[in-house]
Amino acid sequence: MDVIKLYKLIFAVIFFIFSFNCLAQDHHAESYYQDKIAKSLPDNPVREYILDDGTRVDILTDKRSIEVEFAHKFYESIGQSLHYSLKTGKIPCIYLIRESEKDDKYIERCKNLCKKVYIDIDGKLIKIEVWVYDGK
Repeated sequence: MDVIKLYKLIFAVIFFIFSFNCLAQDHHAESYYQDKIAKSLPDNPVREYILDDGTRVDILTDKRSIEVEFAHKFYESIGQSLHYSLKTGKIPCIYLIRESEKDDKYIERCKNLCKKVYIDIDGKLIKIEVWVYDGK
């Protein structure tokens, strides 16, 4: 194989990998959905509320601390929502972003798991609320 053919092959492989990676990206940035969701909520939503430990609640309302996350990353959102709830004393809430039918399996997994998880807020056992934003 001569050098030119080798370079062409390497270029083709890199192009293929890059193209596939671009197709797998989320449709919009998470902040795009945070804005849309916050604007639709009652109870004085505040975006990117900074807690005393430096972590940021995606959306904080009078009643809820809300973690906004892409559905395929729901595992991360459970821990974050519990942390924010402990720090704020508000109801833990996850807003999952559904960008396609492929996300339904992650949404279902999250809902099933969150049915079994409780947090004590002022002596009351509270479940994590799971909502879905259809980003299609």
